[in-house]
Amino acid sequence: MLGEAAALASACLWALSTIVIKGVTGRLSASYIMAVRTAIAAALALGALFLFWPERASFDLPATAAVLLVSTAPLAIAGDLAFVRALAVSDVSRVFTLSTSLYILLSVAGGAVFIGEEVSWLLPFGAFAILAGTRLVLRETAADAAPPAGAGGVATRQASATAVLQLSVTAALLWSSGLLILTEALKDADPVFALALRLPFMAAAMAGLAAVRGDYARFGFGAENLRVVGFSGVLALLSMLCFLYAADQSEAGRVAVLTSTSPIFAAPLAWVLLREHVSRRVWAGTFLSMAGIWLSVA
Repeated sequence: MLGEAAALASACLWALSTIVIKGVTGRLSASYIMAVRTAIAAALALGALFLFWPERASFDLPATAAVLLVSTAPLAIAGDLAFVRALAVSDVSRVFTLSTSLYILLSVAGGAVFIGEEVSWLLPFGAFAILAGTRLVLRETAADAAPPAGAGGVATRQASATAVLQLSVTAALLWSSGLLILTEALKDADPVFALALRLPFMAAAMAGLAAVRGDYARFGFGAENLRVVGFSGVLALLSMLCFLYAADQSEAGRVAVLTSTSPIFAAPLAWVLLREHVSRRVWAGTFLSMAGIWLSVA
């Protein structure tokens, strides 16, 4: 029971961590947001490791596993950047549904093709449902992206919907690629230690990228920005820890299904906290995508 509760908490916290940064995506760059967010998450992860799980800090990690862990960092970083840029273009409820459902579909399919993982015969039906749900959400994005009058408005709507799709697919593809590599690395590494080891590399890379782009000089370190982005980092780390606890306490299939419910949390939270307009079409697309996810991981 605790494992299932942790899986649901992971899904909710992940959705909430995204909603928190939505308000700053219009004034801060994606690289700045992710640099600050990842740095705070990395510092807290290392602190939690040595404070609560010192016995899991095993530095005799096989070289192959260490290389695999570090190699996933650029993929995760690029995926996160694409995701944050998509948030700046469209609503959380739409971007979250698109990127998350496609990420899970690509991960399941990629695991079958490249790792030889067993998949359900329901996978094709799940894929169809996910793509149909994605189509519904994209149609809503195109309808709301710009004022309806004039041919220029139509072109802007189409361009916005295309940008959201491209960024969401890019994020999903990069995340799923990183997950497949991470799956191999975790065969020889403790999950908590792997998280604490991987995040500092991601933080260092993001900090370097933000510095090269001049983000720190441009945006500074105002208390409001640090508070919002830092809080998002705390929520993201808590989500990861809940996921690891759930994976340790419950069956993998059940954890996969429960943690995939994050878009269902994202839509109502975005409606309540951000005052986003979540139409019936977006709700239908979200639940159709969720049904597809559950079929895919069944």
